[in-house]
Amino acid sequence: MWGIIIKDFYESFCIRKNLLGLIFSLICLLFAITFARSMYMLVLLIVVTLPMISVSTLQYSMEQDEIAKFDQILLTFPLTRKEIVKAKIIATYLCTLLSTLLVSLPIILFYVGYYQVTDIQTGLLIFGLGIIATAIMTPLNNIGFIWLGNKKGTILYIIILIILAIGYVILNFVVGIEQIMMISLYNWIIIGVVLAMILNVLGYYACVKIYTLKNS
Repeated sequence: MWGIIIKDFYESFCIRKNLLGLIFSLICLLFAITFARSMYMLVLLIVVTLPMISVSTLQYSMEQDEIAKFDQILLTFPLTRKEIVKAKIIATYLCTLLSTLLVSLPIILFYVGYYQVTDIQTGLLIFGLGIIATAIMTPLNNIGFIWLGNKKGTILYIIILIILAIGYVILNFVVGIEQIMMISLYNWIIIGVVLAMILNVLGYYACVKIYTLKNS
């Protein structure tokens, strides 16, 4: 299984086209951080935008697998379909962990320590909400890509991202992010954690079932 994970990471971050895409995304992120020094942008990045990138390894690897028809080759390996799916899902969780530690956490510390848009307690609360949002979106995105494939899965991914961004903008204009953050969110965190656990378990079995049916 680790061979599949290493292959997926190589295809995601070492192939020139994907590497250039990653660099471009980081540049856009730096511009956003540089010119948007507000709580609004902090929540948008940590809770809405970054949770969606955890599926990058699955998206990029599926793109290459479809080009090379690697799925047919992979099915001849001494691995069950469940192990293949498990390897691909583990890769998305490893990508999530790296994104959280290397991108989300430094952004939180930067906005709290340098921009001083909020205090450390609220910053860590936003960080926690970002982790929960990632844990909720990852299994949903995994299902979308394994079910629809790279092209249609990417379209669905973009639609979901646009809906989330528009919903956040509307919510900010109607209520205001400062008022939202004043609400006691600890009950919502508990609900989010339970929802994330349920979705991850169901998402795994759904991905296994979908992959098995598609490759039976």
